Amino acid sequence: MFSFFKRKEVHPDKNEIKGTNAFFEMGFSAYKANNYDKAIDYFNLAVKSGLNDAASFVEIGVCVINITGGRNPHMGEGYFMRAIEIDKTYAMAYYNLGTGKLIVDEFKQAIIYFDKAIEYQMPNISFAYFSRASARLEKTIKEQRLNVFDSLSKYIMPDAIKQSYLLCYSDIMKAMEITKANDADILFVAGRICEKLDRVTEAMLDYTLAAGLGDNDAKTALHRIRDSYPNLF
Repeated sequence: MFSFFKRKEVHPDKNEIKGTNAFFEMGFSAYKANNYDKAIDYFNLAVKSGLNDAASFVEIGVCVINITGGRNPHMGEGYFMRAIEIDKTYAMAYYNLGTGKLIVDEFKQAIIYFDKAIEYQMPNISFAYFSRASARLEKTIKEQRLNVFDSLSKYIMPDAIKQSYLLCYSDIMKAMEITKANDADILFVAGRICEKLDRVTEAMLDYTLAAGLGDNDAKTALHRIRDSYPNLF
């Protein structure tokens, strides 16, 4: 299971949902209080009232996943798919499906869902770019490990692998631009991608910024780079 990914939750802005009702709002309030069972009850009432169906099904799915501590993302899939049946352009349903696939290392399918979330202009779209970059990064790392090369000669990165890392880089740069380089998770993943592209100085900057925002993984990465590249310091 993918350990580096830091799941970012996205919820609908009630002002952007047509016909928002009291049940939906009470469900969201219960959710924010971590009372997921009560939140599910309210979101089900919102569905029965005939309003906010797609949004409510997504929120139910997120609640179900959170009840399990996020360890069983597949448990929310049925609710996200139900939301898509109601509204095929509901971006947050695709985003949550992608997140679940990423967590269980199904990177190719995760990318497909994140593509849809971006296509349908998900709120907080930086999270979708960040997540797609993460899925592409892990998929490329896996492909690179499977790449056979002569261990006695210097490894030269195949063009296809490099192009895949550059796609990751493009996504993470879009996320960084949107967040004005002020999101530790995004900066950390940017550092990992730059390392893969041998842009060590750039990676150091990303990790330093992430560490300054409190990311412990970035602090560990900084120590590792300092040990690996002592000539830089």
